[in-house]
Amino acid sequence: MDRAAIEKFAVSARTQLISEVEQRLFELGLSRKNIASGSIPSSFELELTNGKLLCEDWKEKRERLVRELGDNRYDQVVEQTAYTWFNRFVAIRFMEVNGYLPSGIRVMSSAGADPKDARIKPDIMRHATSAPLHIDPDRARELRMAGDDEGLYKYLLMAQFRELSHALPFLFDTIEDWTELLFPRNMLSEGSVVRRMVAEIPEEDWLDHVEIVGWLYQYYISEKKDEVYGGFKKGKKATKDDIPSATQLFTPNWIVRYMVDNSLGRLWLESRPESKLREKMEYYIDEAEQDPKVRAELDKLTKKNIDPREITFIDPACGSGHILVYAFDLLYEMYLEAGYPASSIPTMILENNLYGLDIDERAVQLASFALLMRARSKDPQILSKGILPNVLAIEESNKISPGIIDLLVDSRVNPDKQEQQRQDLRYLLQVFKDAKEYGSLIRVDDVTFEWLPEAIAWAIEKAEGGRPGSPELDAPTIKQQMNAVSHLARQAKIMGGKYDVVVTNPPYMYRRNMNHTLKEYLKSTYGASGSDLFACFMEQCMHSTEASGFTAMITQHSWMFLSSLEGLRKTIVLDKTIYSMLHLGPRAFESIGGEVVQSTAFVVRNAQAPGYHGTYIRLVEFDTATEKIANLHNEANHYVFDTREAIRIPASPIAYWASGNVIRAFDEGTPLGEIAPPRQGMATSDNNRFLRLWHEVERADIGLNMGSRMEAEASSCRWFPYNKGGEFRKWYGNNEYLVNWEDDGDEIRNLRNKNGKLLSRPQNMDYYFLPGITWTDVSSSKLGVRYSPGGFLFDVKGSCLFPTNEDRCYILAFLCSNLAYHLAFMLNPSMSFQVGNMATLPVLFPSSPDIRTRIESLAEECIEIAKRDWDSFETSWHFRKHPFLVYGAGAGTIEEAFARWKEFADSEFSRMKQNEEEINRLFLEIYGLQDEMTPEVSDEDITVSRADRDRDVRSFISYAVGCMFGRYSLDVDGLVYAGRDFDWSKYETFIPEPDNVIPVLDDVYFPGDIVSRFVEFVKVCFGETHLDKNLDWIAKTLGKNSGETSKDTIRRYFVNDFYRDHTRMYKKRPIYWMFSSGRENGFKALMYMHRYRRDTVALVRTKYLLELTGRIDAAVKSLQRSIDSGNLGLTRSQAMKQLAKLERQLTELRQYDEHIHHLADRMIPIDLDDGVVVNYGQFKDVLEAIR
Repeated sequence: MDRAAIEKFAVSARTQLISEVEQRLFELGLSRKNIASGSIPSSFELELTNGKLLCEDWKEKRERLVRELGDNRYDQVVEQTAYTWFNRFVAIRFMEVNGYLPSGIRVMSSAGADPKDARIKPDIMRHATSAPLHIDPDRARELRMAGDDEGLYKYLLMAQFRELSHALPFLFDTIEDWTELLFPRNMLSEGSVVRRMVAEIPEEDWLDHVEIVGWLYQYYISEKKDEVYGGFKKGKKATKDDIPSATQLFTPNWIVRYMVDNSLGRLWLESRPESKLREKMEYYIDEAEQDPKVRAELDKLTKKNIDPREITFIDPACGSGHILVYAFDLLYEMYLEAGYPASSIPTMILENNLYGLDIDERAVQLASFALLMRARSKDPQILSKGILPNVLAIEESNKISPGIIDLLVDSRVNPDKQEQQRQDLRYLLQVFKDAKEYGSLIRVDDVTFEWLPEAIAWAIEKAEGGRPGSPELDAPTIKQQMNAVSHLARQAKIMGGKYDVVVTNPPYMYRRNMNHTLKEYLKSTYGASGSDLFACFMEQCMHSTEASGFTAMITQHSWMFLSSLEGLRKTIVLDKTIYSMLHLGPRAFESIGGEVVQSTAFVVRNAQAPGYHGTYIRLVEFDTATEKIANLHNEANHYVFDTREAIRIPASPIAYWASGNVIRAFDEGTPLGEIAPPRQGMATSDNNRFLRLWHEVERADIGLNMGSRMEAEASSCRWFPYNKGGEFRKWYGNNEYLVNWEDDGDEIRNLRNKNGKLLSRPQNMDYYFLPGITWTDVSSSKLGVRYSPGGFLFDVKGSCLFPTNEDRCYILAFLCSNLAYHLAFMLNPSMSFQVGNMATLPVLFPSSPDIRTRIESLAEECIEIAKRDWDSFETSWHFRKHPFLVYGAGAGTIEEAFARWKEFADSEFSRMKQNEEEINRLFLEIYGLQDEMTPEVSDEDITVSRADRDRDVRSFISYAVGCMFGRYSLDVDGLVYAGRDFDWSKYETFIPEPDNVIPVLDDVYFPGDIVSRFVEFVKVCFGETHLDKNLDWIAKTLGKNSGETSKDTIRRYFVNDFYRDHTRMYKKRPIYWMFSSGRENGFKALMYMHRYRRDTVALVRTKYLLELTGRIDAAVKSLQRSIDSGNLGLTRSQAMKQLAKLERQLTELRQYDEHIHHLADRMIPIDLDDGVVVNYGQFKDVLEAIR
């Protein structure tokens, strides 16, 4: 199946059909503007405008359309009409390719013809007057004689629609209504939706592949779905009309087969052990060996020798019917095995076995169609039998008048029965109020409406006979509402029933995206499960399953682990039995990329079988659906697990891979929360206002090493270190953020909205500034736990736990071990390590004091190694000097300095790896897991840095720039200047730039530009003897091009790449700001933010920009004279190329001067406390964009 072609067509078809429907509305005087303003022209006015009379039938249809467009329903009518045509075209195309059209004549194509040849008309056009359709042959001849092919084709299509309305009324309902007015024009023309459907989707993809219907619909609504999800990101909530598009997801065939094979198929195989059907079920999971007592209990749950007519199967979120279609196939085989005649089976399946519900009418149309097409493939006469699938679009009662109740209550029965009927009808209208919001999640009582069909028929008969029985309702309205009540009664019967098998792929939607009405209903009906639609569906599906029946679903896997869904888990663990599970993880759905949807498919029996060992197949680690399928039957991925064992683990996660020893650790270990209470950190509610990266603000305003809130308040500092998680890193580090806690956090603690509600959440304040252990709550890889020295506050993303001094190193070692990650992942594989998860980790202490002492010693060394690594880079506030100067002291060349640094860094890395592996080995022995897990640690999981020539050379250049501006000094270790008074006495060996501006240009225009200053820095650090060698080594590292000198390469790096590296290093909060004239690199200059003065911009302009402009202007004139005279030192083409470049730069400089002149005159002040984002924004028109 060419899915790419299907997607391309379906997505564009929706856009095309919507556009064509809107055009037809415009032609009818019903444009969006007219509808919105209420200035709708009458039919008479249209007649005057168009110069022709309109028939009464046409006018009536238009009037009905006008009423339909009322209540601001323009978009809904357009969308509904577009999908109506789309669904009908899909259905006809499928039927004609498979030979299912009753006439046997192709309507959209010509058999055997080139589908891409638009000159060939559909076969129906050749049979216009002879086709077995209810048409007026004279009318057809008239259109043909007039050469009106488009009119004739529309006439025939409408006739085909009417013909199919008898067999497929849900899809081809009577067409003599307003929708016909909105039929697209020019369907025979090349580029029309009909022509494109035939030409772009290979015909073989339609051959008996009812699956194509599902894919077409999935792609058709994809843009609408993206639109809805885009709204979610902006805080919008899903409306009733949004829910269908937002929650549809086509289920891959292999997952459908797994769910149906192991629920419906298992029901059959249990009942009929001699069945050969097992051989046809590719995705059936054979049962694990069970204890004889368990087997005896299972036998009691089995329905013996079941008749297939008795099996009931429902998909309560059926979408386009993929699950129902495969269930049909399996049921068909069951009927054959049971000896039923093949010709009778499709009818029996549709009448007795299969049920479907969905909130989306479009999807239900296609699901019903798909089922009937599958039945048609088995029974050629099925379409003439008037049989309709038991698949319903959920409707609501909102528009049904309460007065309809009195018309339906049977006056001939006794008063008690009348009252019961009245109560039942009230219940019917009440339970389905706003049903489009809730769909299949409505809990419906088992109410009998067997008396209702007769009552409806009688009420309609009276109304049509002129005796409507209600002064408020006319006969047409009564008939319409009676039909609606009939639908609701049928809907109630299906929704209130119990089924042997319930299988579905439920919708997913987080609570935060729900509208208020839906949110409140789910909260009141489903409690904690109301956090996501899929969890509510899990409860509802199990509720709708017969005792000892099967529920099979594919959902997000979060229900297996989230603490908020513990109640749902315990219901399953204690009251149900998980028979099998495919733990799919990410990328099970080919149409969804990334890690967003982490899925699991499972089969649950609605009965408890104590001691039952289910089969769990772990496919999480495989990256594609193809790999998951290939490894499904690989027993290396199979786990056998008694789900009741989950009760022994805190919060009862479905951790099927937990061994007996792991579960024993939870039984015997002390919960970490009892030893080191974990505490969730602060939520400021406005991080942009209250948080800064430490390098943004004045150093003097940062309060480091505070021991308490009292000391911090007394310091008069504004900014204090703040644990905020960060990237995966162990032992020490990620000390990057500061929080505004001036005056004991007065501003944060009193942040309120206009109604006085407190917005921030500065919780657990007694733990602020205490030493502890912090971790990153959301990680893309492993559990990153670090020692946090005293002096820090902490965020919800960097929560902390606080062991005693005696326990700190042991607990830190445990949490940095492979074992702790294994246990934490078991509690929450979503990689979001919450306070509650950490608190329940089981801690075991060794019986030998020597082992504990060894672990603590290793942990202390790991902290020291990690701290030395963190402080080796200038993004640490304890940075001293660049590693080339620290570890390469006395080296004559940078290459030698790098070699020494590399030797040291590699030694530290190796030592860290040895320590971590020894810690892992010791903990595995303590927990008795040495035979189950490996102590080895991959290099990728060691979070200290190895030397990296490219990275380290670039960081050396960054350090050099810091020295040029006076941030660092070769004479003083650490940060020397970051605001307030500049002390020139701290700089003797290498003097910073006096005016805080360094030109960064593509040629030598100023003697003190960035390249000359860097060369000077290298000479000061490593001497003049090897200067050329050092510059060449640096240039080669940066990627020296053929024909370049070393200085050329370094200049190119500064002009093109330095600033990008700088903004990355400083997390898009640069401290060196690059003035830039634009893409031509006419002018660039660096400035150090902390040394900015109000006249700095003026200095940049007058001392550098204007001077450079004059020099380039002179160079242009000189080069032009040389070209004119022919006195050139290079070829004419080279000279012309150089001249063009200089002219572009000159133009750019003059335009740039207009911008910078304006800013220079304003003498803008900055406040470092405002941070880079605010301050940089004031100068964004003259600075390089931050990338």
